[in-house]
Amino acid sequence: MNLKFSCDMMLYDVARWLRFLGYDTEYARYKRRDKSRIYLTSNEKLNDVFLLKHGSLSEKLLTLEKEFRIIENARPFTRCSICNIQLEEATENDIDNLPPFVKENFNSFRKCPKCGRLYWKGSHYGKMIEFLKNLFPDLLNL
Repeated sequence: MNLKFSCDMMLYDVARWLRFLGYDTEYARYKRRDKSRIYLTSNEKLNDVFLLKHGSLSEKLLTLEKEFRIIENARPFTRCSICNIQLEEATENDIDNLPPFVKENFNSFRKCPKCGRLYWKGSHYGKMIEFLKNLFPDLLNL
C-alpha cells in the first residue's frame, strides 16, 4: 500500500512522525488538495478530509494506525523529516564536518539530497524507537 498524506498547519507533529515512518507527507499552508493524498486535519469545518480529533500525538498516531495501518506498512527513517525527500546513503565527503565522536561511534549515515541534513542512529533514534515500541508493542519489528 502506497499511502500519501497531506497535513494542514495544525498537524505539524503528525506530519513529522509520518515522515519518520517513511510516508510521503506534505505539510504546507494553503496547500491545494491533491486527490492522490489523504488530507489530514483537525479542522471540523472541512469536508472530504480525514479528521484527527484534538489530542496527544500518541492518540493521533493510534487513530492513523487503526484506520490506515501505518505501522504495518511503514519504512522507518527513509525520508527527510524536514523536506519529505527520500534519503540517500551519505558519502565520506558528506560526513567530513561531523564531530569526531559521531564519525567514530556510528557507521551508517543517510543524507537528504535536497537540504543536505545528515541522519544517523544516535540517542535520538533510540528514543524514537522506544516511543514507537511503547505505542505499538505488538506491531513494531524494529
